[in-house]
Amino acid sequence: MAQELAPNFLKKEPYFLSPWSVVYVDNGTCGVGKVLKVTGALGALRRKKVCVPMGREEASRTFATP
Repeated sequence: MAQELAPNFLKKEPYFLSPWSVVYVDNGTCGVGKVLKVTGALGALRRKKVCVPMGREEASRTFATP
C-alpha cells in the first residue's frame, strides 16, 4: 500500500505538462536524496521547479546497491 502512495520519478522532464500538474524528476540535478518537483504553468509563464527531499523509502530503493 505504501508503494501506491509513493510518487513515480521520471528520468527527464516532460516536454508537455498540463497547467498545475506536478511531476517529480530524478535526473541528478538536485543531489543525493532529492528530486526536482516540476509544476506546470499557463501560457507564457515559466514552470515552477524546486528541489524537494524524496521519502526515506524511495531514497533507499533508488540508491541501494546489491
